[in-house]
Amino acid sequence: MKPRDQMIRFCARHGAPSLIGSLFLALSVRGQLPTYHLARRIIAESSATAMLIIDSQNRRLYGVGNEIIDVGSGEIVGQLPGNAGHQYAIAPELGVGLTRHGAVFDLRTGKVLAFDSLSSGIAVVYDSKSQSAFVIGDTAVILAPRTGAIVGRVPLPAEPHFAVADGNSGRIFVDFGNDSILVLDSKSATPQNRWGISTCHIPEGLALDPIHNRLFVSCQNRELEVLDSNNGQVLARLPINGGTYGIGFDRGLMLLYNPNGDGTMTVIREDARGQCSVAGQVQVAEGGSEVAVDDSTHAVYLLRKAASGDRARVLVFVPNVR
Repeated sequence: MKPRDQMIRFCARHGAPSLIGSLFLALSVRGQLPTYHLARRIIAESSATAMLIIDSQNRRLYGVGNEIIDVGSGEIVGQLPGNAGHQYAIAPELGVGLTRHGAVFDLRTGKVLAFDSLSSGIAVVYDSKSQSAFVIGDTAVILAPRTGAIVGRVPLPAEPHFAVADGNSGRIFVDFGNDSILVLDSKSATPQNRWGISTCHIPEGLALDPIHNRLFVSCQNRELEVLDSNNGQVLARLPINGGTYGIGFDRGLMLLYNPNGDGTMTVIREDARGQCSVAGQVQVAEGGSEVAVDDSTHAVYLLRKAASGDRARVLVFVPNVR
């Protein structure tokens, strides 16, 4: 076959026939990518949304309001307190999850175990090396994940947007609207580095490949930057369509998903050497600006924020991987 752009249409193999005509994907690719089918559309009860996160072990999805969603059935199986804050972190080896306002809950039952309310957090991450949770806001508040007790605070230099933890190295990466990345050491709870990324205007979503030491940063100026997570060097600047908030990396397939908020999603491929390139643009009929990847199934969960008076929905796309 000649090396040229191919247009691959994706249709719903599962679900109502009415979805097939209105919910399809078209992916222009170079090289070979897996084809996808729409496995499910989850209609939430809530209109509130946040960054999606998946607990692969217990098969739960978080980030649609305060709802706990079974990823197998798409059913709502529980709810967390409405004031817990709609950002979540998972500590699978401890069996607990945490919210940005300081709630600790059991991953298996959804029961709230502790709740020392924090008002300033905009994001929360869990670092497996230090077994600590970091609530990121005006300061980084460090929590003992089993109890929710505050064990430390780290002043931050500016207003953060998002954060991601590298459990291999014990580092927390925090991005700021002033086009910089702060690196925190999770053990000492001190800043290690601060990297300026002047070519990235207003960094938003973050994702990490800890194996190849790659930090992915989506930017509001329609770029996604790939950084060496050891030293902050910009290795690649790749075009995206803008409007991005959350990005997701599939470690098994080595694909990065960047929803653009305009009905498209950029797919970026990383090769075995850690080099990245744009594989194609996915046309998504219902839009979406947040994404999560299930590491165990490679399913892609795309969040469509609710319009006024509507409910949020999550589109679940499954790759056909042999």
